Amino acid sequence: MEHDELSVSVTVMGRRFTMKSSRANEAAIRRAADNLDKMIFRFQKSFGSRDMVDPVIMAALNVGTELEKMKENTAYKDHQLVNALEDIDSLLDEYLHPTQNSL
Repeated sequence: MEHDELSVSVTVMGRRFTMKSSRANEAAIRRAADNLDKMIFRFQKSFGSRDMVDPVIMAALNVGTELEKMKENTAYKDHQLVNALEDIDSLLDEYLHPTQNSL
């Protein structure tokens, strides 16, 4: 294990899970585990069942849906950024080479 990596232990649904991660991701992993545990518990209360498959799947679907929405939003923002940079590039080109562009 590299010096920047460590083993992070978290508890979800009363079970302990350990994974290797960079130090930079440790806090995010702990928050994710805590949020997941709370979400599963809320779904478990909603379903009122001892079967844990339904609440776990519902939590996974919620997390997956949020991830997909974030990916879409990021792709849209990336597209906007590329367009803005192309506009800036065109303006700089016109400013730096005025005679070339007027031909």
